[in-house]
Amino acid sequence: MKLTLLLLVSVILQGYSAAADRLHSRSIRSAEPQPAAGADPMRVAILNRVGYHNEVYTALLQAFSLQGADVTVFSDTNPVAALGIESVIRSWYTKPFRHYEELLPVVCDYSVLVFATWPEVHVPFAEQVVARNCAGQQFLFTVHNPEELETPANLAGLTLAAKVNAQFVALAPHTTAATAAVLQRHNINQPTALFVPIFNVDSAQSSAQESAQGSDTVGAAVAADWDPTSAVAAADPRRNLMEQALTALAALPAKGSQPRSRSLLQATDASNPRAGSAAPRKGFAVQGLFQSHRRNYAQTFEEIAESPELAGNPDFVLHVIGQGNVDVPASLEHRIIIDTALPYKEYYASIRGCLAVLPAFASNMYYTKKASSSVAAAVVCKTPLIADEQLLKSYTYLTEASVYLKTPGETDAACMARVMKMSPEDIASRQAALDAVTQAIYADNAKVVADVLQRAHHVHAVLNQAHHLH
Repeated sequence: MKLTLLLLVSVILQGYSAAADRLHSRSIRSAEPQPAAGADPMRVAILNRVGYHNEVYTALLQAFSLQGADVTVFSDTNPVAALGIESVIRSWYTKPFRHYEELLPVVCDYSVLVFATWPEVHVPFAEQVVARNCAGQQFLFTVHNPEELETPANLAGLTLAAKVNAQFVALAPHTTAATAAVLQRHNINQPTALFVPIFNVDSAQSSAQESAQGSDTVGAAVAADWDPTSAVAAADPRRNLMEQALTALAALPAKGSQPRSRSLLQATDASNPRAGSAAPRKGFAVQGLFQSHRRNYAQTFEEIAESPELAGNPDFVLHVIGQGNVDVPASLEHRIIIDTALPYKEYYASIRGCLAVLPAFASNMYYTKKASSSVAAAVVCKTPLIADEQLLKSYTYLTEASVYLKTPGETDAACMARVMKMSPEDIASRQAALDAVTQAIYADNAKVVADVLQRAHHVHAVLNQAHHLH
């Protein structure tokens, strides 16, 4: 309960603090290319009307920001949906996210409109935007699952894409190829570029330190920063929500009277074998919605139960990270930790603290069409994947040196047991190789976004020239 309220307060405060301090964007402290110089910043709106895919629009946000664009995110700002995504990017972006309903009245102020999820939910809204006939506005559609493009409800999106000459990106190599095939079938002569959704997450160390200080410290800091008498607070539509949350926080028992929750729904520190430990890279992670058609939890748990090297090993931990409900065998309750609806700081810190990420795909769709969030999360956290040849063939940006490659016939459990026996040098070499993969992805993403902005600059230059001629 307390963490839920803290998350609510923190997310509300992010918008308040940004407005109060008049901070829009600091320089991005990363090894990636610096913002392009020259022309005036291109105004870009990134839209996501669904209550998920936060990591995708955040990756697009950083990529466009690095190219010097003036970017605003319009998303589902409900704290339960956003899960504090803004808290892990404060070192390089401080402009508050805006609710998606705020975009339509000002949509013509933006030269580039990026749909972070396409076509799901967004086709009717895109039709409203097109009807406004914003001069020279460019559209970029982000495809997660190309099968969605051809569903009856979304076919109008293909017609619209052709009408506005939209550009497309997809989130994995095989997703890119499958999207291109759909567009070709519908005579849309527009290439599909690969954009891998990764971005700089603020340091896991700072997140862990904040968590270790306890929720009372965080709550005190939040309360100290909120001035309900200020002009900014008075104009903030979230004022009442903020005050209710702070009131509820004050009414909670003092620190030490109850365990701190590790998640919004369940799993306390007392049940976490890593609680209080500073030891890096321990255990493994499975990430994704708790749905059997997405991840094969039953097979994973069965393999672990049948492996004495894992089930009987006090150093083995599997973090099952996601949302929903999943049944854990009673015999594995001390080896498997359910991390439910973690705020993003804890989510990334948990993955970063593991030796490896286990894809555990329950469907071949993640090899042939759909892009996996688990693969992207592993790359973001520089936590190598447990991989087989099929994964490397689909996610071609990964290298053999950057993963723990299973041998022919080796189970996931056997591979995890083998990884636990590896030397620190072997583990470090995988992480270093994955870091090299990450830098290559950032460079490729930068080229994709630069092309989008270059096209927009060209269109506006032509329009300006035509205007001056008249």
